[in-house]
Amino acid sequence: MGEVSGSAYAAAGAGTVTTSLANLRPDLAVRAITALTGGGEDPDAVAAAVEWTELLAADPDGAPAFLTEVMHQSRGWNRTVRLPLLPSGADVQKTVADFIGQWADAAIGSEATR
Repeated sequence: MGEVSGSAYAAAGAGTVTTSLANLRPDLAVRAITALTGGGEDPDAVAAAVEWTELLAADPDGAPAFLTEVMHQSRGWNRTVRLPLLPSGADVQKTVADFIGQWADAAIGSEATR
């Protein structure tokens, strides 16, 4: 369901929110979901979750290709791990690198992670 849309369901009583952002930053995903469900303010985490959701939807090769690229750049996965899906193009590879550069640092955000 995702961090942003899933949080709306959680705020209405659902017990589970799925998150792909947790592959990169589990703490950031939890912070975003907490803030989006009324558990306080965390503008950095919410901004990251919104951007993540937009990037997932924008990859012309689909969310699985985007996630494969994230795992390649952040964890060393081989891009062929999800064959027969094609890997993301060069523009998405740069977008992923930019996102990781901005949000992968565990020191970003709340005082608890500084």
